[in-house]
Amino acid sequence: METTIKKTQKAYSHLSQNERDRISILRSQGYSIRNVANVLGRDHGAISRELQKNSRIIKRGKRNGDGRIIGEYEASVAQHKAHIRKKYARFQWKKINHDPIILEYVTSRLELSWSPADIDLRSTKELNKHISKTAVYEWLRNDYRGKPYCQYLYSGRTKIKKRKKNKTKREIIPNRVGIENRPKYIEKRKKCGHFEADLIVSGRKLGISSKTALSVMIERKARYINLKKIAGAKANLFNNSIKLAKEKLTKVDSLTLDNGKENSRWQELEINQVYFCAPFHSWEKGSVENMNLWLRKYFKKGSDLSKYSDEYIQYVETLLNFKPRKSLEGLTPFEVMLNENMLKDIKKESLETHYLENGILNSNYFKQQLTVLAKCASGALRG
Repeated sequence: METTIKKTQKAYSHLSQNERDRISILRSQGYSIRNVANVLGRDHGAISRELQKNSRIIKRGKRNGDGRIIGEYEASVAQHKAHIRKKYARFQWKKINHDPIILEYVTSRLELSWSPADIDLRSTKELNKHISKTAVYEWLRNDYRGKPYCQYLYSGRTKIKKRKKNKTKREIIPNRVGIENRPKYIEKRKKCGHFEADLIVSGRKLGISSKTALSVMIERKARYINLKKIAGAKANLFNNSIKLAKEKLTKVDSLTLDNGKENSRWQELEINQVYFCAPFHSWEKGSVENMNLWLRKYFKKGSDLSKYSDEYIQYVETLLNFKPRKSLEGLTPFEVMLNENMLKDIKKESLETHYLENGILNSNYFKQQLTVLAKCASGALRG
């Protein structure tokens, strides 16, 4: 029995009760899967999956081409199965609690500042089990055992904070080259060697008088960062921090900055290509701005940055440079920089040694540093 009805293109939607009734009738009349799909205007794969998932398996069930059993299809039974499957799909996160291996993996990675997306990215490779980021987020939000680990997420904010517009006059840096003149290939992140830089300053409330700032420099392709604490937001101090970062790198082809006063002596950096964002458009150097958001987990907004030791700052830098990124297809910034020969005095053969020296493979080192992070999160090291 052949039926040729042209399928119509439409947006995907779940099968309805009416469609399941028609499938049941057509199958009882001997229609093939493709003919049923043509009649309903559905893809034949959708009909095949419906029969495999929601048929009632009985003794006289037949096997289809790939050997899977397809029993009798009844619309009411199929609708009930689909409803139950959809109802309990929201509780998939509970598998984290039911499997001790998965639970240990998730909690240990969260303590190392991995995001749920990072866990999703690496779980199959490291654990041979896939753990979706959605399941991790649901576990964190819905299970009492998951809530204590929310402190390891980068943002504890549940709602977007509206920012007040408070624009002040700012002097335009002389001889600056606008970001609109930056070559397009830099924007595409195809090659290493192109950086962005910014400052994080100490808070000005609660009687904090410290002028200490944190210099942040990030490579656009690898997302590799260099952090340096400086005594104040002055041009000469900021330039010194950039020069120290350059000493660890094989090349710095370009640098993108904002219009802060610390960048007024940019010509002393001896970098061929230096570009500046438009005034009040700091989002145009999005890589470093996004990294600043990450760093606020370790350096609380409004705190006195002079309270953080150089050892702690070095630890945060190492932690983030060895964190796998989805944008890097699961690699870490350090691995990308190593592959691109961007790091001086570090060769691929010495990778394991470098891991050990930075404490990446030393669990005791991590436990010690996580204690420091916990103190920072509780405000013990705030200014």
